[in-house]
Amino acid sequence: MGWLDLINNSDAHDQPNSEDIQQVTSGHKGSVTHGLLAAAASYEAAKAYEKHVADNGKPDNHAQAKEILAAFSGAFIDQVVETKGLDFIDKEKAKHDAKKHIDENFTETTYVEEYGQQPHKAEFSHELIAGAASFEAAKAYEKHCAANGKPASHALAKELLAGFAGAFIDREVETKGLDFIDREKAKRHAEQHVDENFTENVYVENY
Repeated sequence: MGWLDLINNSDAHDQPNSEDIQQVTSGHKGSVTHGLLAAAASYEAAKAYEKHVADNGKPDNHAQAKEILAAFSGAFIDQVVETKGLDFIDKEKAKHDAKKHIDENFTETTYVEEYGQQPHKAEFSHELIAGAASFEAAKAYEKHCAANGKPASHALAKELLAGFAGAFIDREVETKGLDFIDREKAKRHAEQHVDENFTENVYVENY
């Protein structure tokens, strides 16, 4: 549910709630960083790429596949920034970070060796789903703060974010058929994203 299900899923249960989005984009800039948006965009690109391949066949080469992934991630970033009020986001920086995610996760070895046999495994790495989970956690955290107030400490705030990220990973694995994903590994990656993006300075200065 939320922004991360916009592509490749038309079920109304998975569409973004406008009130939730408004809570994310109004006032609290700290939790929605370039890095988290880029990670979410990379995950969305992986989902869109899989649909593209199902409809059109595998791209002729690794370079072309990465171009398609970069285009999908860029389109997601443009959509989110332009329609959700994230004016503080530098779109080009976010796109650059998303391209880096793609380069790190969609290697030529992945393209050549894995895609043909097990398509999900090629695109949905632990790192990508963890990045998307961290972004989704930022959204859920904003909603929590709006409803309950700021957590009493940075440590408690990070626990909440990790919990929200873990819930997203569990839901994705259970509902999207990603049985090959090691949930605990993905959750550890998500916690690392939270640690890197939600520092104590962010907690103190932005909330």
